[in-house]
Amino acid sequence: MITVLARLTSRPGEHETLLAVLTAYADHVKTERGTVVFQLFTEPESPRTVVAVEVYADQEALDEHSRSPRRAELGRQMEELVESASLSWLEPLAGHGMPITSPR
Repeated sequence: MITVLARLTSRPGEHETLLAVLTAYADHVKTERGTVVFQLFTEPESPRTVVAVEVYADQEALDEHSRSPRRAELGRQMEELVESASLSWLEPLAGHGMPITSPR
């Protein structure tokens, strides 16, 4: 499994539009093969920030997701709506609830 954490901060005045675009995108992503989790969160302490937790079955699933026409469309939309973005690739350590396996 491959886990990605995306943190997006909207441009001023664009947060509601960003939420609508990402919510629609989440509905699309659940139809993709190999997308195990695609969950959006807001951050109360940072009201313009959205966090996405993404879990893919394998590298092939992540590659398909990244190359999809819908992902390219989202990227174009993000240029107008997002002030800053970061991506982190995560390795599981401990816990329960997410369908991931620990390398330890």
